[in-house]
Amino acid sequence: VTEERMREQKLAFALAQEQELSEKARAGERAKNEFLAVMSHEIRTPLNGILGFSELLTQTPGLPAESLDYAKTITSSGEALLRILGDVLDFSRLEAGQLLTENSRFDLKGILKDIQTLLVHQADAKGLKLHLAFAEDVPTCLESDAGRLRQILLNLAGNAIKFTESGSVTLGLRKAATPESCEIFVKDTGAGISPEQIDMIFQPFTQADSSISRRHGGAGMGLTISRRFAELLGGTITVRSQPGQGSEFILTLPNGTTEPEPCAVTESPTSELDAGFARQNPLRILVVEDDKMNLNLIVLLLRRLGYEPLTAKNGRDAVDTYRKERPDFVLMDLQMPEMDGIEATQKIRALEKSRPNGKPTFISALTANVFLADRQRCFDAGMNTYLNKPLKPSDLAAVLTTALPSK
Repeated sequence: VTEERMREQKLAFALAQEQELSEKARAGERAKNEFLAVMSHEIRTPLNGILGFSELLTQTPGLPAESLDYAKTITSSGEALLRILGDVLDFSRLEAGQLLTENSRFDLKGILKDIQTLLVHQADAKGLKLHLAFAEDVPTCLESDAGRLRQILLNLAGNAIKFTESGSVTLGLRKAATPESCEIFVKDTGAGISPEQIDMIFQPFTQADSSISRRHGGAGMGLTISRRFAELLGGTITVRSQPGQGSEFILTLPNGTTEPEPCAVTESPTSELDAGFARQNPLRILVVEDDKMNLNLIVLLLRRLGYEPLTAKNGRDAVDTYRKERPDFVLMDLQMPEMDGIEATQKIRALEKSRPNGKPTFISALTANVFLADRQRCFDAGMNTYLNKPLKPSDLAAVLTTALPSK
């Protein structure tokens, strides 16, 4: 009996230790996620100013060529930092199993054309041709996560341009081995990859060789994240390559649907992004932002589009301004003193219910928080959409165009 009790005591002690270690691990994971969320917010906030004002600087009439080159360098350096930050966050969430997908039906050709538009200047700078190739009789309507797919293709095509010194890069769509799948490929005329290096390039923080890493830079996470994203979407990434003959990265994804229904096609605003935009999209706009630098930037961007926005420095001021002015569109920061953007949105929606006549105000979050939980909190509070910092003028214009029908 004594031996049995001693065994029970040891087992109970071992279980208690295991529970304590598990709780410490969970607490460590929570602390890491909170740290990443805070650091992401704190880095993205000044990046919004760096990228925003550098882009405005490049558009200054009469700017000397040397100064224009400096401004473009600031912009490209800020964008590189933003990509690294995004890779670190994505990798962390993938490791924790916290990355979710948002499926919708969309036009695959439109995605590929967008990638070409985004990367064509990068290819031109190296003297490369960036081609699109679409095979005939290939379904182009896909049901998947368009955002994750776009990120995969940007990584693959960006890498192809980065590691190709001469020739071309081709981004295309063709028939897969089975009708239930579609096949997207990125083919380059670069140096190629040896069989021993192919498995290595998908390991985190690794590139094919150290000399390439020194010459081209990069954190070595892009391909790792791309393959994980592909698996998350139910697909795979494979490679065909021979040294000296270029490489071909093949992304195979399930179609998700075979029904011949129309696909959503994402289109950029057709209006010119100048002062005439406001005449075509008349809105009374309120900008709510506690950071003075970011507030000045957003006001400048809106003035470039022809608007004279109202401003508020926190949620309490935003609610007071809403009572007096009844704006059509509110651009709402989340983290602010006195009253945050979530509470301010809830109070605005409550005021609308007390005044049943009239259309509800279109409210868009504008925040440096990029986690899915933050996004869901915005929608739960009554916001219509969600914009991330750094803010691009084209994204702002697209949301303003969306807001007009609600007015």
